[in-house]
Amino acid sequence: MRLSLTAIVVLLGTLSAFSQGNLQFNQVLLLDASYPANYLTVPEGKVWKIENAITNSTGGHTFILLDGGTYYLTNVITPYLNLPFWLPAETYVGFGVLNGLAGKVSILEFNVVE
Repeated sequence: MRLSLTAIVVLLGTLSAFSQGNLQFNQVLLLDASYPANYLTVPEGKVWKIENAITNSTGGHTFILLDGGTYYLTNVITPYLNLPFWLPAETYVGFGVLNGLAGKVSILEFNVVE
């Protein structure tokens, strides 16, 4: 079956309309994880890639709060958050630690380029 040139152009235009764009590296973020949790929103037009997290104590538990759930980054408690972990634009997320300790979360930020 042969497609007309018009059908091919319409098909390609439809496919490109649903593309998510490309990612372009923007910056490295080193965000505080604290008690109580530090809440942020991924900016519009950005994507965050959580690379790693640390605490200032071997007994510390660095975690993120996402969609009403708690996901642990650095400890032996389940459920574990497998890293890296991607967060889309406008995601509301909290970074925290237990027991009043301090911590850091390392994130790569990307621009979504259409």
